[in-house]
Amino acid sequence: MIKAIEISLIITAIYVCFSDGMVLSPIRVYVSNFLDKIGLELLKKPLFDCLICMGGIYSLILYPILFGLDIDIFKTMLIVIGINSLIDKYLQYD
Repeated sequence: MIKAIEISLIITAIYVCFSDGMVLSPIRVYVSNFLDKIGLELLKKPLFDCLICMGGIYSLILYPILFGLDIDIFKTMLIVIGINSLIDKYLQYD
């Protein structure tokens, strides 16, 4: 459970950094325009536009880096998506 919380907070930090006016927002705009031009708009959500969507992709990337590969990766990914759903609801109403 602690692993899921760590990964979720890292993903939330990445999501916030890509938000408008933050340090990575120019990269988000550039990549977003590029993905629009090549017809891959669907990739924007899991890369930087949707905290819940980011939970799945970034969990698969971060878990092996932080904790190594094991069977808990899938359970942790689902928990991260759930935690990110709660965080996303809080960020939208704030």
